[in-house]
Amino acid sequence: MPFRIEVIVFVILTPVMFILPLTGGHRAIIFAFFLLVLIVELINSAIERCVDLTIRKYHILAKRAKNAAASAVLLSIAALIIVGFFFVISDCFFR
Repeated sequence: MPFRIEVIVFVILTPVMFILPLTGGHRAIIFAFFLLVLIVELINSAIERCVDLTIRKYHILAKRAKNAAASAVLLSIAALIIVGFFFVISDCFFR
């Protein structure tokens, strides 16, 4: 489900990115961060499925692996927001 939400946000925000007065390089970097979020989410899903497949009972290391993968997704989304915000502000207001 989170992957679907991220794809929907990606599909909605991609045209917005071309409406805003961003430079081509900044658009490319933001697009790369969008792809990074999707890739990290797919890796997170793979890790969660592998842990669920191999671990039948609760295990602290399984929990840590899932939390680490989820944290990677959160950090990639945070990086996208920070970079996107910086580029939008710099290109829209300080050009």
